Order: sequence, then C-alpha cells, then structure tokens
Amino acid sequence: LTITSKCNIFCNYCFNDYDYPLKDRNLRENIWLEKYKKIVDILYGYWTRDIIITWWEPFSAPFLWELLEYIRDKGIFIRINTNWTLLLDRTLERLNNEFSLNLMVSMHEFNNKDYYEINKVWAKNIQWIEWLKSFEDKFEKKVIQLRKIKSYKNISLDFLTILTPKNILFLEKIYDFVLKNFDIGDWHFFRLYSTWTTKWISREMINLAIHKLYKLNNTYNTNFKIVDSVPFCVTKDTEIAKTVIDGELSSHHNVKTIITTDWFIQIMSAFDTNLWSIFENDLLEIWQWEYVQNMLNNWFLPKECSDCKYKE
Repeated sequence: LTITSKCNIFCNYCFNDYDYPLKDRNLRENIWLEKYKKIVDILYGYWTRDIIITWWEPFSAPFLWELLEYIRDKGIFIRINTNWTLLLDRTLERLNNEFSLNLMVSMHEFNNKDYYEINKVWAKNIQWIEWLKSFEDKFEKKVIQLRKIKSYKNISLDFLTILTPKNILFLEKIYDFVLKNFDIGDWHFFRLYSTWTTKWISREMINLAIHKLYKLNNTYNTNFKIVDSVPFCVTKDTEIAKTVIDGELSSHHNVKTIITTDWFIQIMSAFDTNLWSIFENDLLEIWQWEYVQNMLNNWFLPKECSDCKYKE
C-alpha cells in the first residue's frame, strides 16, 4: 500500500522512478486518510491480513499513525518499508508500545562514506548542499538505532538491498557488516531495474551476484535470496542460481497486489502498469482479466524463454 510520493532522500536506483521521476517527487498531495481507510476496508474484505506500507518514505506521511492504528484494529499485520532516516528513538518506543509489526529497512552501505555518496550527486544537482551535509553522520545514528531493535519485543527487523554494481562488488563487506551488527529475520535482495536514472544490470554482474550470494550463504549458514525474477540463463550454474533466486515464489511476493497513491491497482510482476482504480472495479474480477492472467502465467516472456524449465 503506497501512501505518499514524498521522500527525504534521492537514491538513484529507486524503483519508484517508474511512477514518479526525481523531478516529480514531493510535489503530489497525499491522499486523504479516509480514502486509505476505505482501501484498507476493501482489502480486508478480500481476506488481506498482511499489508506492507511502502513507497516512498512512509514516515513522511502526516497521517501515518492514524492509518497504522486503523490497520492494527482491523487485525491486519503491518510491515513498513523505510529508509530509516526519519525514525527517532521516541518513534521506535511508540511503535513497540502500540503495535506488533515488521520494519523492512533499506540497507545499501556499510560506512558513513557510502551513505553520503548515495545521495551526493542528486543533492548537488538540486543544490541542496546543506541537506547533503546532514548525511555525514546519519549512518552512525542509523546503526545505533538499528541495534536497539533486538531489545523491542514487538518489532522485527528485515533488510532490503538492491544489487547495484557497487553493492555486488562490496557484497562480502556488506554481509560481514550486517551479520556482525544486527539481528535480522530476513534479508531481501533485488536486482537493479532500469529507470530514467539507471540502466539494467549486466549479465556479468548479476552472475557475479548469484555466485557471491551462494558462497556467502554457505559461509555464514544463512539463506538470504534474490526475491524478484532473474533469468537463469545469466549463469551457466543454474543449480546454484536455484538456491539463491526465489523470484515470484518468494514470500516477499505473496502479497502480489500494489495500490498506488493514485488508487490504481498494480501487480508485482508489472509494477510499471496501472490496471484500474480499486474504487471502480472488483479486485477478484481484475485478477481474472486476460492481461493479468497472461502476466501471472509468463505469457509475455520472450519466445526463446517459453520452454525454460526454470520459468516458474
């Protein structure tokens, strides 16, 4: 459930460039709280019992707390996808005292310099130099707060990492840093998508990522995986790929419906395509549309991929 187009940082690999390019962020008005309550009611009526509050930065939405309370009181489990930069100690205290939820935190760095560099280019482009300076010590503060999560009994912690070329090259350092410092339940890896600011990741880099994940999982006795689709033909070692790529089988994708800030329905398999307004169409009917069924059943794969035994 996407609740705002506002975000306080400008990561150049952000998936949301599909819907709101950098120049359009923070310009759209938030939807009224009552509209979101109606959306939650609709989803609850379709047996939804697990909602991810996401894109762009949920903690920038002024009505977040009221919405969280409403979702909680419906008996729906809450997950929040966040970059963490807006969370204060008192925020964590309130989350722990009033809710039982999962925080899904972006983790794309392992030191202050990397955290700073992620936003450096974009801050200079938009001339937010003072804003950029504020990032110089934020990483250490983020680490300190994230370490506290294990002391909160009602908050669980997952990490999300996009496999940019830089993250792949330094994956060993990121793994070592994360597993030595944090108590996480799961760690979701995503391949880099092409947006207006980034290009598709190369076959060579994703092949390298597959082999590194396989080796690191064996080294640390973990089972962290890439949770979106990756064609297995990027590597000759398809059996290794099977162990580190979940794709559409991932628990992260069990929730296949996205509700945008324009109230449109999307599916995870095609989150650059708006299907129809949730207020104007029956969700089960939309799920049976020919386009949706074709997408879910891989009908849009290239012809040469149609017989691949790994396509499911």
